Amino acid sequence: MALQNQQSKNGCLKLASFTRGLLIQLPMVILIWSHVHHVCLMKWVAIAIGHHKNPLFSLEERVSLAKASLSHLDNVEFVGFDGLLVNFFREQKATAVLRGLRAVSDFEYEFQLANMNRQLDSHFEAVFLTPSEQYSFISSTLIREIARLKGDVTKFVPQAVVAAFEHKHQQGW
Repeated sequence: MALQNQQSKNGCLKLASFTRGLLIQLPMVILIWSHVHHVCLMKWVAIAIGHHKNPLFSLEERVSLAKASLSHLDNVEFVGFDGLLVNFFREQKATAVLRGLRAVSDFEYEFQLANMNRQLDSHFEAVFLTPSEQYSFISSTLIREIARLKGDVTKFVPQAVVAAFEHKHQQGW
């Protein structure tokens, strides 16, 4: 298995854009770490700049929100990056990129992305995990719209993100 063969390198990378500042991916990140902590020596939560997603929060804000929300996880580094995932993967000497899938439509996109990255670097490995059914319907688009319209998102995002939404409202969002 490629994951075990490359264990001596560094570790696993969880790509997360957190583009809406919506850390609804938190349960997925925690699930992923619980499954791979014995395989990955080092773990990164890699937060992409997300040019194409028009993020509500800056990259620095999203990294800060991720740190605040996931600080209880051991041996995890939070890193923002700009550029190709495969290049960041290589720079970090990562063993695998861990991705969460909510639906079949996520799989189609992630499968295409993984295969493209493998074409760019034959050592690229993607590992896919699914969330529990209680989170499978949640999307950042839905949460962002609820928050924008001042609905209650407290059961979907950590308190740090709720506070960040409130701050955005105070700035006229």
